[in-house]
Amino acid sequence: MTTREGLRQQANELAAEVSTKSAAFEKGDITAAEFSGYMDNIEARNAEIASAMKAYDQAARLAGAADLAPQGAAEPVDNRRKAVDEAYSRIKAAASGHARESVDFEIGFKTQGVSSLMGEAASGTSAPSALSGYFLGGAAGPVITPEFVPGIVELRFYPNQIAQLFPTLPVTSPVVSYVRESAWSNAAAGVAEGATKPTSTNSVTRYTEEVGKVAALSRVTDELIADAPAFWSLVQQRLAQGVIRKEEVELLAG
Repeated sequence: MTTREGLRQQANELAAEVSTKSAAFEKGDITAAEFSGYMDNIEARNAEIASAMKAYDQAARLAGAADLAPQGAAEPVDNRRKAVDEAYSRIKAAASGHARESVDFEIGFKTQGVSSLMGEAASGTSAPSALSGYFLGGAAGPVITPEFVPGIVELRFYPNQIAQLFPTLPVTSPVVSYVRESAWSNAAAGVAEGATKPTSTNSVTRYTEEVGKVAALSRVTDELIADAPAFWSLVQQRLAQGVIRKEEVELLAG
């Protein structure tokens, strides 16, 4: 059975717990939704304690028993509940405002010459360097096991755009001959009845070109294919992607 002193202790623990959670929310250790749900639970527990203390007070007034009589030095339950309710309302309002917080940020762009158009990484032509080691420093560093993320975090590239704008056709010879329109003179104009009509002209030119080739290969072993299928999949993906990206570079600056 819960005694009056036990209820006071629960109220004190509840107040301390609210202070701890409030500090954690202000530091961003818990989300607004988690803190709001926690405070709803605290409010229900506080109501239960206040109801039990009120029952003790009523019993003391009716029975006049010495062991149930209020102890003068204790803080009134109504005052404690009022303080907790005020803290709850204030922090819940802060949590509601926190959810609507906005953040401003800027993104900078870096220019790059035509000699490096493959688009590697986000800010240059090389990927960021890896970490220096698997384990932390210090006496206990080797004991702390790192969390290994599955898969491979891939480099980021800008999407291919140029090659998709050019027409493509299959060929059966390394030499291709084709006719291309070279000029068009549009002389269309308004003419009077019986007047001579203006003459438009068209010109075409035959071109002969050698078919260019873009190719690449990667050297892998049977053991690598069997032991690291994720890496083998990445190798095949990069081979095809490398040919496409180099083709785009040749179209731009080749």
